[in-house]
Amino acid sequence: MTREIKFRAWIPSEKRMGVPFELREGLNAIGTFGDQIIFLEWTGLKDKNGKEIYEGDIVSNEGHINMSVIWDDREGKWATNSYRNLAVYIQEYKVEVIGNIYELISG
Repeated sequence: MTREIKFRAWIPSEKRMGVPFELREGLNAIGTFGDQIIFLEWTGLKDKNGKEIYEGDIVSNEGHINMSVIWDDREGKWATNSYRNLAVYIQEYKVEVIGNIYELISG
């Protein structure tokens, strides 16, 4: 089974999110960047509208509780700042991506 590994990049100096890209075997360099770039990994999951969920996204459930998506190093899985398992959370609630922490802070 092959896992799709995708990222997108937050570019702080331009206060914008880059276009998602996929890492493929044999790729040596992503590109040349003159500024700090924050790479955000795709969780492999999608929200209720089919939108890809990335690290740092803010998701909202039907109860309008907003949570940020994080990687839980201790558990070795995607989670939110309040819910320990993102995959289970998505199944239990109709989750929607409403933004991300970087644009919210810069906004």
